[in-house]
Amino acid sequence: MSENLAQQDSPPGAVALLILSAAGAFLGLMATALSPDPLFRLEGWIFTLAALAGATALTVGVANGRYRADSSRYEGGVIRAGAIATLFWAIVGMLAGVLIALQLAWPRIFYFPEFGFLNFGRLRPLHTSGVIFAFGGNALIATSFYVVQRTCRARLAGGLAGWFVFWGYQLFIVMAATGYLLGITQSREYAEPEWYVDLWLTIEWQQLSPQHGYDLPEAVVEAGVEREFAEAMDRSAALHGAMALRFPEQASYAVALAYRIRFTMQFNAREAFHMLELRSGPQGHPAYRTVAQEMHRLIDEQAGHHALAAAMRYVDHGVYELERLEAERAAAARRAARS
Repeated sequence: MSENLAQQDSPPGAVALLILSAAGAFLGLMATALSPDPLFRLEGWIFTLAALAGATALTVGVANGRYRADSSRYEGGVIRAGAIATLFWAIVGMLAGVLIALQLAWPRIFYFPEFGFLNFGRLRPLHTSGVIFAFGGNALIATSFYVVQRTCRARLAGGLAGWFVFWGYQLFIVMAATGYLLGITQSREYAEPEWYVDLWLTIEWQQLSPQHGYDLPEAVVEAGVEREFAEAMDRSAALHGAMALRFPEQASYAVALAYRIRFTMQFNAREAFHMLELRSGPQGHPAYRTVAQEMHRLIDEQAGHHALAAAMRYVDHGVYELERLEAERAAAARRAARS
């Protein structure tokens, strides 16, 4: 098999990524050159240089035949790189947390007025997003690459696609982090990166809005406070409307959480098993328990996958009051037994 691999040309995926990287470098250079915003130009240079580095590495690799893969072996290199990146970003994110903690404890020592990018308002989202998305995200990606190969008993599909995901995610982290320090954000908690960083991650954050209506919880009806609840929701909508004209990015903070939000989900059978059994558990919130139960019903009755639905033995269609009560009672019993 090694002799056959030695005779193979570079995989088409490597050539496609080379073309994509070169095109990205060109577009990044044009966007940087045409922008009047100096901060955007700095972000543009970061993207352009990253795309050029990728194109250079791919050119050298394609020319020397380095991207031939043995399909009989698992892809381990990207997993090791993910583990290293996880540890690196953990250190960065937690060090940022230590620094902002020191700023709160001793502001006269650790506050640097001459360096605006080091103030608490810039470093705090760097810490939270660094720990959640950089540290946690890399850990999830690396473990996913590890698990999927062993559960499917096959090498990662797509050739260099795994490496593209890895390095693309590192670029997202760097651009988001530099944006935080430069003050380039959308002012949305855990969704601070600006639109061009969102596009690179292929996820566009949906703004909260009252336009889809809201749900009236049964507990509110039983308590006889429907009128007060409706008045509170109307005040939330009115405040959103007043803010949206001048502060469209910040208006989402005025939207009460009972208002609906649109979403779409795509998953395969294995993911459906995990998600539906997890989110239909008795400790879950009634809103998402109802969604998980309805998905399970549709898999059985509408999609016609009767055997698959029957195999999801742990999907819970029960109705519970005070969903977490039994779990809290069990936890209290365990604490009592230890004392």
